[in-house]
Formats: sequence, structure tokens, C-alpha cells
Amino acid sequence: MAKKETRRHVETDNGGFTLIEVLVALTILAVALAPLLRVYSSGIRLGVTGEHFAKATIIAEAVIAEAAAAAPYSESNRSGTTEGGFEWRLNVLPFEPDDTVPLFFSFQTVVSWQEGRHSRSITFQTLRLDPSRVEGQ
Repeated sequence: MAKKETRRHVETDNGGFTLIEVLVALTILAVALAPLLRVYSSGIRLGVTGEHFAKATIIAEAVIAEAAAAAPYSESNRSGTTEGGFEWRLNVLPFEPDDTVPLFFSFQTVVSWQEGRHSRSITFQTLRLDPSRVEGQ
């Protein structure tokens, strides 16, 4: 007597995802997230650069204010460093539009710093009236 083969059809629809569907979804996610991550990292980098420029501005203003408080002015060059790794250089030069006694002095400050692989710097320049050379004082 021959055995009768019976086939049973078992339905296994669990409502889940197939491996192919999961791989396609992950590929789409990776393609969509790559540009977003680049934008995010660029934003962070620009934020750090902006913070460094703001600190450099404060340093330059402080250096000029300190030098301007020491009247009478004379030609000088000074430099220094700050705790945050910023280097500054101050040049004070007489501003003489003609051959007269200078009433104004040019204060130029250059603040520089290292940002990753890049060297950055910012320059500020202002003219100050020398209070010791103004008549009537």
C-alpha cells in the first residue's frame, strides 16, 4: 500500500516586513540622512567660528581700550596671548596727514587664533585723539 502524501498549506502571514523591505527602508533612510548630517555639522562648525570671532572682537576692543587709557600716546608695538589660545598684536602709530604735531594716533590690533587646520585672524583699526596734545588742557 502506497502512502498517501498530504500537503498542508499553512498560512504564515504575520503582518511583518520582509528582509528586502527592511533593507530598502534602511537604504532610503541612509540616503536621506547623509545630507542632513552634513548640514548639521556645517552649522556647528559655523557656530564655533562665530563664537571665536566674537571673542576676538572682545579681546581687540579690550586691548585698544587699555592702550588708549594710557595717554600721552607714543609709537609702540605690543603683543600677547590669552587663555583661549588667541594671540594679539597692537601697533600704535602717529597719524600725520601733514607735517604737523600729530593730534591723532592710529591703534591697530590684530587678533589671530588656530581653528582646526585653519589659521584665522581679524584686524581692528581706530584713530584716537591724543588728549595730552589738545589745546586748553
